[in-house]
Amino acid sequence: MNWLEYDRYFRLYLSAQRQYDAILTEKSELFAQTQPQAVNTEKIRVIGGVTGNPYDNYVIAKEERRIDERLSEAESILYGREELLRQKEKDLRASKDIRDKIYCMRMIDRAQIRVICRETHYSRSQIFRILDGMREKMREV
Repeated sequence: MNWLEYDRYFRLYLSAQRQYDAILTEKSELFAQTQPQAVNTEKIRVIGGVTGNPYDNYVIAKEERRIDERLSEAESILYGREELLRQKEKDLRASKDIRDKIYCMRMIDRAQIRVICRETHYSRSQIFRILDGMREKMREV
């Protein structure tokens, strides 16, 4: 049943990737505010308003939201999850269980069903039954 653990670790890894991407997107949106923009000639210019430096505003917002700290923390989590996933994949490939072999060939290597049939000496319908049972179990978890 290594394939079930691998699938769980893979989902956690994808979740860590999404969190890391969300923080990077937030940082890039903040940085985009510092870039030069077109002048709006529609508005009437009034002197006496508060003018701020876009770069200073960027640095202040970045510090308030603790983006760098969150980014480094998310990065360390992501690399940790990636290392665990590699270890689980190594364990999965070393396993002698037929479900582990089929999962590895189909889900990781993306092998076609006929190739899996040739490697495992199972019929096409048996491979589909095994894969359907595995998908059911993945939905339950």
